[in-house]
Amino acid sequence: MIRSVIKLDWKSIGAVSFLLSSGLIAIYSLYVGDNNQGSNIFLKQLIFILIGVIVFAFFSFYDYRTWKKYSNFLYFISIILLVLVLLFG
Repeated sequence: MIRSVIKLDWKSIGAVSFLLSSGLIAIYSLYVGDNNQGSNIFLKQLIFILIGVIVFAFFSFYDYRTWKKYSNFLYFISIILLVLVLLFG
C-alpha cells in the first residue's frame, strides 16, 4: 500500500489539485456577495470534486488487470451510452 502511494504521479496530482482549488476559488469569488445564492453552486461543485477524488483514490489502488475479463462488455455499454447521448442529448 505504501509503495502504491509512493508510485503515484505527484506532479500531476499537484497540478490537478491546483486547478480544482483555483476553480473553487473562482466560483466562490463570483458569488461572495450574492446573498447565499452562489453557495449552492459552490457546495455542489465541492461535492462533485470530493466524489471524483474518492473515485480516483479507489481506481488508483485497484488492479486494472481485473477489469480485462469485462472489457468487451464495458466497451459495448460505453458505445451504447454514447449513442444514447447523441440521440437524446
